[in-house]
Amino acid sequence: MYLHLGSAEEEISFSFERLFMKYPEIVLKKIGDNEALLDRIIWGFLNNRYYGSKNPSIDGDNQYIVNDTIQPKPVLNSENCEEIFFETNPMLKEISVDYKDQISYILTGAKKELGFN
Repeated sequence: MYLHLGSAEEEISFSFERLFMKYPEIVLKKIGDNEALLDRIIWGFLNNRYYGSKNPSIDGDNQYIVNDTIQPKPVLNSENCEEIFFETNPMLKEISVDYKDQISYILTGAKKELGFN
């Protein structure tokens, strides 16, 4: 995250969510119940996974601009949010008991942003 200080605010969230998906237990252990950081994960998740668990505009750890003429279809919605969340990193299911409150906060916040009441 420090590498992106001074970047567009949303880039920090995009990067932080990719870091979270790569090392979920380390990130959750480190941030605890810090809602500001959990909110960054939510924002990054919504944007990085808008086109599914494998975002076509992300190659490894890098995001790149997609050709405007060939736009993928958005797939993330409040009904499949949890499925895509766990599909992106199956290890999250294994640690969900230990980090139940944080994972619930992320999923609830994401679904709320996607219009789930």
